[in-house]
Amino acid sequence: MSKLQVYRASAGSGKTYKLTQEYIMLLFDEPLNYRHTLAVTFTNKATAEMRTRILNSLSDLANREIKNPEHLKELQSRFALSENEVRQKAETLLGQLLHDYSKFSISTIDSFFQKVTRSFAHEMGLPIGFRLELEAKHIMMQAIDQLILEMDKPEHRETKNWLIEFAGDKMERDNSWNISGEIEKISTQIFNETYQASAILLSRQLKDKRYLSTYKNALWEICDNVDKQISEIGMQGLTLISHYKLDISEDFSGKSRSKVKVFERMANLENHLELEKFAKLLDGVEEWTRKDNKPEKNMAITEAYHSGLHALLVKAAEIIEQKSKDYHTAKSILKQLNALGLIQDVYDNMMKISREQNVFMISGTNYLLARIIDDNDTPFIYEKTGTRYSNFMIDEFQDTSALQYKNFIPLVRDSLASGKHSLIVGDVKQAIYRWRNSDWNLLADAVERDYSTYGVDIETLDTNWRSSPDIIKFNNSFFTLAAGILQRQFNRLIPDDISNQPHIMAMQSKISKAYFDVVQKHSPKKSELGGDIYIKVIEASKKEDFMEEAIGTAISRIEELLRSGFEPSEISVLVRNNKEGVEITNAMLSGAYHSKKEALDVISNESLILSKSEAVKLIIEQLKFVRNPDDQLSASFVRLHIMKQQTLNKDLSSEESAGQLDASLSLSGNDSETAWKNYLSKLGLLREKPFYELVESLIELLPNQIKKSNSVYLQSFLSLCLDYINRESADLNQ
Repeated sequence: MSKLQVYRASAGSGKTYKLTQEYIMLLFDEPLNYRHTLAVTFTNKATAEMRTRILNSLSDLANREIKNPEHLKELQSRFALSENEVRQKAETLLGQLLHDYSKFSISTIDSFFQKVTRSFAHEMGLPIGFRLELEAKHIMMQAIDQLILEMDKPEHRETKNWLIEFAGDKMERDNSWNISGEIEKISTQIFNETYQASAILLSRQLKDKRYLSTYKNALWEICDNVDKQISEIGMQGLTLISHYKLDISEDFSGKSRSKVKVFERMANLENHLELEKFAKLLDGVEEWTRKDNKPEKNMAITEAYHSGLHALLVKAAEIIEQKSKDYHTAKSILKQLNALGLIQDVYDNMMKISREQNVFMISGTNYLLARIIDDNDTPFIYEKTGTRYSNFMIDEFQDTSALQYKNFIPLVRDSLASGKHSLIVGDVKQAIYRWRNSDWNLLADAVERDYSTYGVDIETLDTNWRSSPDIIKFNNSFFTLAAGILQRQFNRLIPDDISNQPHIMAMQSKISKAYFDVVQKHSPKKSELGGDIYIKVIEASKKEDFMEEAIGTAISRIEELLRSGFEPSEISVLVRNNKEGVEITNAMLSGAYHSKKEALDVISNESLILSKSEAVKLIIEQLKFVRNPDDQLSASFVRLHIMKQQTLNKDLSSEESAGQLDASLSLSGNDSETAWKNYLSKLGLLREKPFYELVESLIELLPNQIKKSNSVYLQSFLSLCLDYINRESADLNQ
């Protein structure tokens, strides 16, 4: 039996180096270990990097012209080999790997579980030749559209009534009847592992609209009963105040800001369950009276207090303490219930569409595998996959989900029980994939608990080999301070009456624990390397104003760096979300914020979106026109685009423009209409071509410089078209 090795690896701490070293150690220990070792990480890019790093390291070790290659000393020490012996063995191992490359098992977590899924297709009830669908959202959108389009069918009468009620509630709540957005938002829960685990139990109730209506009425009854009791208390209090001829905004302590105004809020049901807003009034009549009141006024307040005001607030406090939890829970459920009531209908439609298209959504893989693996021992899993893995290396462990972790447990335990080697690498501070069910608590807590029988060796890689000392010092100070502040702020929000509960006590140190290893050392080789940290705090009352100033500040700073001699490729802009990325990318490309109104060269995912390409836009509009020659809007767009290109490209040589439709036309001047009709006629000749060939023909007709400047977009668009043909249809009319 062996222990599980855990590496806590912060940014720049040599994680890939360590993984490569561990893998090569396994190969030196047993040359065929690559056939029985599974290394998984989170992205295709990381997979390619790890694979390349291992091969390059073996190549460097085998190359006698490279002095002191990485891992040489460690291998000599671990296996008591001479330098020549290490190099000879590395050469042999490299040859083995390259000649048996298909057994070199480094993949993403999703790819590994896809392989297992295909092995268990029969047990899962999946059809022969099914296709795994990686992007399930478009199936979800089809399902929602189908739900709305088919609601007039007799068999969907209950669903239709629910949809109408949903639209009415939404109209009343926020003056909008468009329910698609809310249905889409709640339907994303279908991909949530927590929902999947309870979906079977909930499906019958969620499908039964009569059950949901009864449930909704019960929730409203909870809320209405509390509202009625609190409202009556408020009105009784106001009646008493009026009876004693008191002015609630003038006579009580605090005047217009008096806590006694809680009776108005209760009567009007406005923030009426906030006990902390009037708790002080329960301490005694002195909290009600004012020192500068006339004696008879304070006497009237005292009489009103003893005649029932105090008793009313005591009663209100009891109701709030006893029923506010149920009240707020019911209110929260009611906000989501209309959309939640449709989630099973959407799911059923998704399953129907999947069967029709012979696809299986990868989002359901982890849950189905968990059910199968849970009932079988590890050898059966290996028999089905056709490969037995003895060693496991799991990278970016903080990004694994609870079900992925559960599915790995029997495999890793089998490895450790057999005395083999398994390790995980991760950093809870870098957990960024919550939207994909990642759970950083697994690395923080679960691993030590679940593998305690075998033992867990934890090593923190505490040296940052990438950054300069100044950057590292700043990060050490900032994140240590920030984690402490955030933990204290969180702890202040915990009510005293639950602070001693075990799971709440654990939360009171959760953030600090996650950042306990945040402090890093710097590489001695980078001691002389400088660095600069510049922080500007922007204060703005509106988010739009903040973004305006933030973008301007960022671009001004970029200009300073460029003038200082930095290359554009050395500058990166980080943003919080895609929307902000689009805004600052557009700002840099427009030149509006530049002192000389010049555009900045920028590459980003946002700038490479297909919809940003004028060439792709033109092709799409041409396709629309080919599909429907009566589409005058598309025809106008095409014509304007061609005229624009002619204006921009007057200097094209006749040789370059020969055979290119838009360069050979003259859509301005006396012959413009004739030229336009000729163009449409030529475009019509392409109508009979298959969809993919049609797109290729339209691309071929673009001017050469447009094809060159838009090559990335055009290649991506062709790939998208091919994917669509394979997934949906080759018919332009679909």
